Amino acid sequence: MSRSPLEASQEPTAEYTHAWEAVHRMVREGLSWSGNERDVALGNDGTGRFVDISASSGLDALRDGRVAAWTDVDGDGGLDLWTLSRDGARLRLLHNEARRGRFLRVSLVGNGANRDAIGARVEVRTSADGAPGVQTLRAGHGYLAQSSKVLAFGLGDATTVASVTVRWPDGEREDFSGCVADAHVRLERGAGSAVVVAPPAPIALAE
Repeated sequence: MSRSPLEASQEPTAEYTHAWEAVHRMVREGLSWSGNERDVALGNDGTGRFVDISASSGLDALRDGRVAAWTDVDGDGGLDLWTLSRDGARLRLLHNEARRGRFLRVSLVGNGANRDAIGARVEVRTSADGAPGVQTLRAGHGYLAQSSKVLAFGLGDATTVASVTVRWPDGEREDFSGCVADAHVRLERGAGSAVVVAPPAPIALAE
């Protein structure tokens, strides 16, 4: 194992260069970059702990996984997962067919230079004294990936949304009315009221 250069301006040593050449040669010959490690998925059990759900979720593929990006391809409130691997079936869509409760999908519209509202934080409550569901809109997600900019909140069995608050990237807080369960809403800065938008057209998925 050759040591990586410590500074960007430092010229790589011959040993370092030769080590990378050997790695790329072995990859071209079909060897595994990550040692044939299975992909891993961890699920929150609701108590602050995580359990291994790799096998039951179908994510334990024996591939050189690279990318995982969340999206809701059919607008049903359940997050589906795109994965990309270096080998095997490179691009896969894992369609979420698990039993689920109610949901709220949120699209944000900022103003000025940050129309995408990157960095905004959304808090959703289903009761006045309940703990909020919290998500932050980011411009990148994991390694080489960008998940959907539509934030998906699970509401469980709740049939109403008590409150939705957005903390915009500059720190200003805004409460929005008009948010309802099982809907996709657009929250535009300064409007104070949500606009319910049509769900995306269903994507035909091959069996």
